[in-house]
Amino acid sequence: MLHFQQSHPLVFESSYFGTGALPIFFDDFKCAGTETSLFQCRHNGLRTHVCNHNDDVGISCTPVRLVNGSHQYEGRLEVWHNGSWGTVCDDQFQVLSATVVCKMLHYPRTNPLVFAEAHFGAGTSPIHLDNVKCRGTETSLLQCSHGGWGKHNCVHNEDVGISCTPVRLVNGSNEYEGRLEVWHGRSWGTVCDDEFDTLSATVVCMMLNYQQTNPLVFGSAYFGAGTLPIHLDDVKCTGNETTLYQCQHNNWGAHDCYHNDDVGISCTPVRLVNGSNQYEGRLEVWHKGSWGTVCDDKFDAMSATVVCGMLHYQQTNPFVFGSAYFGAGALPIHLDEVKCKGTETSLTQCQHKGSGKHDCDHNDDVGISCTPVRLVNGSNQYEGRLEVWHDGAWGTVCDDGFDVLSATVVCRMLNYPQTKPLVFGSAHFGAGQLSIHLDDVKCTGNETTLSQCHHNEWGTHACYHKNDVGISCTPVRLVNGSNQIEGRLEVWYNGNWGTVCDDGFGALSASVVCKMLHYPGTNPLVFEKAHFGAGLLLPIYLDDVRCTGTETVLSQCSHIGWGNHNCAHSEDVGILCK
Repeated sequence: MLHFQQSHPLVFESSYFGTGALPIFFDDFKCAGTETSLFQCRHNGLRTHVCNHNDDVGISCTPVRLVNGSHQYEGRLEVWHNGSWGTVCDDQFQVLSATVVCKMLHYPRTNPLVFAEAHFGAGTSPIHLDNVKCRGTETSLLQCSHGGWGKHNCVHNEDVGISCTPVRLVNGSNEYEGRLEVWHGRSWGTVCDDEFDTLSATVVCMMLNYQQTNPLVFGSAYFGAGTLPIHLDDVKCTGNETTLYQCQHNNWGAHDCYHNDDVGISCTPVRLVNGSNQYEGRLEVWHKGSWGTVCDDKFDAMSATVVCGMLHYQQTNPFVFGSAYFGAGALPIHLDEVKCKGTETSLTQCQHKGSGKHDCDHNDDVGISCTPVRLVNGSNQYEGRLEVWHDGAWGTVCDDGFDVLSATVVCRMLNYPQTKPLVFGSAHFGAGQLSIHLDDVKCTGNETTLSQCHHNEWGTHACYHKNDVGISCTPVRLVNGSNQIEGRLEVWYNGNWGTVCDDGFGALSASVVCKMLHYPGTNPLVFEKAHFGAGLLLPIYLDDVRCTGTETVLSQCSHIGWGNHNCAHSEDVGILCK
C-alpha cells in the first residue's frame, strides 16, 4: 500500500513506537499477505477491540535485510532500491556503517560485527552499493557516502555481511568473556545463572561468532553484578539452537534472582588438548573459524601466563613444554614466535610472526600446564609445602589422611616423577599463612587431578597450619638395593628414568642425591661398576657428573649434557646414604 519493500517487514508490539491517543479502530488483524488493502484482511470489525493503547502495533518496512545467516540478527547485507534487492561490497565498509544497518533493523547496535569476502555466501542479485562509508549517526544507510547506485568495481565474492547479535559479554578482561547481557524491548539486560550451563554458553558463543568448544560458565556475578533489568532466568538450551531466545526460559522479565546471580561466559580462543587433565595439553588457538597449533619458538612462561589467564586457571609459574610433548597436532599452524610480556589479556595482543606465518612443523607444537597445585618453600622445585588453587586463590592442605597415593596424584599433575614420592606432615616446609583449602584428602592414585580425590568440602577442615602437608616428587631414586637408602642411582629426565655413569662421580655428588631424597648425607658411599646391577633397559642420562656438594638438585652439577656419555651400563653408579 505504501510502495515500500515488502520482504521481511518488522512488527513491533506493546507500543514500541509510543502509545497513540486516537480511537482504536481494529483488533485481531489476520492477513494472508496477498491482499492489496489492509481492509481486505480479517479483523473483528471497526472499533471492536479488547485492547488499549499499550497494545498499539508498529511496523518497519526498512530497506535493508540480513540473509543467509544462522539467525535473523546476522547475514549477508542486502538493500532495496528501485524495486529490487541487491548486495553491498565490503570495500571500506566498517563498524560505523554496520551500526547504521543495525539501527535501521531495530537490532542492538553495540559493537556489531562486519564480515568481508562473502562470509555468508555470495549473492546472485545485483550489486547495488560499493565504497559505503558512514559516520554512525545516520538514520538510514542511504544517507551515508557511497559510490552511487549500481556503480562498483567488485564481485559477489566481496559481498559484505553483518551481525547485530542481541547478546554481548561485558566487564571481562578481553572481548571473549564477561557478564552475559541480552537485548529485549529496546534495552540490554542480564541473565541469571540458574540452570545456565555449557550448552547454553555454546549458543551464546555461536551467536557471537566465537569458538564454541567447551566454553566456560561463571555464576555468582563473577564478572561483576549488573545494574540493568534482569531479562532472563532458568535458561536451558540443548546446544543446537541458533539464538538464545529459542532456548527454554521463563517469560521475559520473570525471575526469582538478583544481580549477584548474574551469569558470565568465556568463549576464549585458546584451549589445551591431549593432556592428562583439563589444566594441561597442547596449546591450540581459534582463528578465522578453525583451531590451530602454536610453535614452541620463543614461547616461554610469560606467554603461558597469558594463556592460563584467558582460561581462568592459576597463572603462577606455568610450565611450558616444547617439541610436541603432548603429541603433534594435525591442524593448521596458526602462530609462531609468540612473545608476551605476561600482562596481556589475550594471546592476540602478544608479538608474533602473523596469523598462519611460520617456519616450523608439528614436531614443534608447544604445550602448557596451568596446573592448580604447587610446591613452595622447598630447597628445590620438586619439593615443598603443597598449595592448591581454588576459587581464585591459593591455599594449603592438611596432612590428615594424606599419603603416598595422594602425593602421586600431585606429582603427576606437576609432570614430575611419580615413583615413591615423599610425604611430610607437621608443616615440614613451614606453616602457611593462606586459607586452608582441603582436609582429609584421600586418593586412589589413579586420579588426574587432586579435586577428583575424596576430601571434605572446600574450606571445611579441623586442622591448623602446623598440619600443612608437604611433598617431594624428587627426580632421583635408588633402586635394587637391600633397603631404601641404597641402590643404583636413577634420574628423571623428559618423562623417563635413566642411569648415571660412575666416571668422576664422587662423595660430594652422592651427598647431593642423598639430600634430595631427605636421607642422611654425611659420608655417603659411592659404588662403581654397576654394583647394584646394570640398568640395561633404561637410557644412560648422565656422565662425568661432578658436584661441589652445595647444589640442591643433581642437574645443577657439572656434567657433559643430558644423554651424552662414553660409558656402558656396566658402569652404572650406585650410592649408599649412610
